[in-house]
Amino acid sequence: MDYKDYNDYELLYMIKENDDEAIDIMIGKYEPIIRTMASSFSYNYNVEMDDLVQEGRIAVYKSINTYKDNKALFYTYVMVAIKNAMLSFCNKEFNKNKRINSYYSFDDLDYCYGYEYNYISSISDNDFYEELVNFRNSLSFNDSCIFELRYNDFSYKDIAILLDISLKKVDNSLYLMKKSLHKYIEAIKK
Repeated sequence: MDYKDYNDYELLYMIKENDDEAIDIMIGKYEPIIRTMASSFSYNYNVEMDDLVQEGRIAVYKSINTYKDNKALFYTYVMVAIKNAMLSFCNKEFNKNKRINSYYSFDDLDYCYGYEYNYISSISDNDFYEELVNFRNSLSFNDSCIFELRYNDFSYKDIAILLDISLKKVDNSLYLMKKSLHKYIEAIKK
């Protein structure tokens, strides 16, 4: 079996029916995403990438067992779990006495969404996050999913696979979001 043959919900059903191979397929499906996130965290926090990859796999496995249908989309649930697991690991390993701020990929946001760096650097992390949430909430459901995944460093290809849409749709949506986000930031700066 190949992960491209099944969506997340089919795999979750198979896992509930005690199909052990489905667990491996699900973890394999998220492996490129885990590695991408682990690479970023490893570079930013000077932590071993292999340890972070293992934390990501454990997070996927835990998410499979704790996911409830009515809370959120599975990929969002898993993405948050992976990110939180890696942040927690970095926090423990890197410095137990200091708080590690949430990871923001400003370079990626500048490139993908047209943010103005001066504006970003002039506001606090909490305000920045609030504005991103407000912008995301103004988008359609599909676009908000694409935005959230891209913001969390998922590649276009990973987004297309996770959402079962074409690469062209991902590219078009992000292009239009870049324009919308620029207008949104201009409006709130005033």
